[in-house]
Amino acid sequence: MDIKKIGEFIRKRRESLNLSQGQLSYKCDLETSVIHRIEVGERKKINYEHLKKIATGLDMNYIELYKLAGIIEEDALSDYYLPDFNDKINQQIELISDTKVDTIPIYESVSAGCGYIPDSVPLEYISLHLSGKENCIGIIVDGHSMEPTITDKAVIVMKKDTELKSKDIGVFLLNGEAYVKRFFKKNNIIILYSDNSEYSPIIVDEYDDFIICGKVIKTLNEIK
Repeated sequence: MDIKKIGEFIRKRRESLNLSQGQLSYKCDLETSVIHRIEVGERKKINYEHLKKIATGLDMNYIELYKLAGIIEEDALSDYYLPDFNDKINQQIELISDTKVDTIPIYESVSAGCGYIPDSVPLEYISLHLSGKENCIGIIVDGHSMEPTITDKAVIVMKKDTELKSKDIGVFLLNGEAYVKRFFKKNNIIILYSDNSEYSPIIVDEYDDFIICGKVIKTLNEIK
């Protein structure tokens, strides 16, 4: 990580917006001394969360600062946004089918956009054709960030404690909030993507409390 290069970029961006260090510190909820030390290159290491806040104060996507800092490589995003990737999204959700009918619990919604933990008491139970229902639950999605793959109020079937591969859709706990996102990992950097391009990717850093709850193996229509 080139601390001086990052600091110089932040300073020039701040000055182009006619912001003082004090004004920027107010916008991004950081001490003015923190902004100053970053800009002059005095910090040996920059907190990932600080970069996120500074990017917000500079009216830019924090992904750009992460790329500049070398936290995420330039091609990590290009690998995800392949020209034909969106055309194949629906084919990449693993659908499990079998002649056996199983009953699984359906829980309160987990927001695909903002995120919150589902209630511990099921709303109801439904019968599905599943191969190995063990550790499977249903969750009602509340949000538009995974459209068109998963629509608002759709039911997802999640298999707990399942290893995820890049581009799998999973359910995650991030700093106490639950998310339904597409998983991507490269060079030990974890990124959670939305299939809806209007939502920014979420980069999981070393300071985050992050848990992979399970893999989305099936999607259903809205339960009436």
